[in-house]
Amino acid sequence: MPKSGKVILRAEPGVKLDKKQVSILKDYIPYCVRSLDLENDYTGIMTNDRKKHEIETTGMCMPSKGEFYVYCEDRSLIDILRTISHELAHLSQHEREVFDPDEIHFSSDSEDEANMLAGELVNAFVEVVGYDTLFEGKDESR
Repeated sequence: MPKSGKVILRAEPGVKLDKKQVSILKDYIPYCVRSLDLENDYTGIMTNDRKKHEIETTGMCMPSKGEFYVYCEDRSLIDILRTISHELAHLSQHEREVFDPDEIHFSSDSEDEANMLAGELVNAFVEVVGYDTLFEGKDESR
């Protein structure tokens, strides 16, 4: 049986998370690790500083360093969760040896797969924890 990976998530100073959001993240990260069958350990860094980490969009992963970065400023928790799962999907691709960071662009197969997996993970997680948990004050009937 392969080793199950672990993800440590760190929030840099200035990233504001309340207790409920931290609790959700503590449930979401292992859920993603299991769902993606990650075998290696990674560190995720939540930041409000794109320049510092050279983040061009909302996230970035660096498989060679075992790290991924998530831009958090002025973003909802559900968007942050989606970015986390997207970057973890890229790390899964790296473990499966189908990820080439030099070939990543908006419409690449790796990006399409990461987008698909991120959407599936977030949607399934919402089903488990409930719509109201992630979308406070919203009408569940939409």
